[in-house]
Amino acid sequence: MPSGSYTIKADVIDITSDVPQQEDIFFVDTNIWYWLTYSNASHTAQPYQLNDYPNYISSALTNASTLCYSELLLPELAHIIEKTEREIFNVSRSPKLKAKDFRRLSPSIRTSIANEVKVVWGIR
Repeated sequence: MPSGSYTIKADVIDITSDVPQQEDIFFVDTNIWYWLTYSNASHTAQPYQLNDYPNYISSALTNASTLCYSELLLPELAHIIEKTEREIFNVSRSPKLKAKDFRRLSPSIRTSIANEVKVVWGIR
């Protein structure tokens, strides 16, 4: 199929009023995973992202809906977490550290971020 001629077969729903059903299948994207699992998501998320999405996913799980994801989300999720941790770290710093400098700053920071990624991805 040529680029740009895809047909999307999905419904847009209002998660504040919809009730997920057992036969529903959802793809959980990187942002949803981030907002649901990352301990510092509140630093970058809007209130609806921290309330409406978790409530809807919880309802989907309760009602046995199918939740799907791609393992390709992991690198993007790790990148967003590292970026957020750097932004939090840089709040009181001048000059602000760039990504590579932040990674090199301290092995403990890198370990902390790696551990956070493991937690949100469910790696033990």
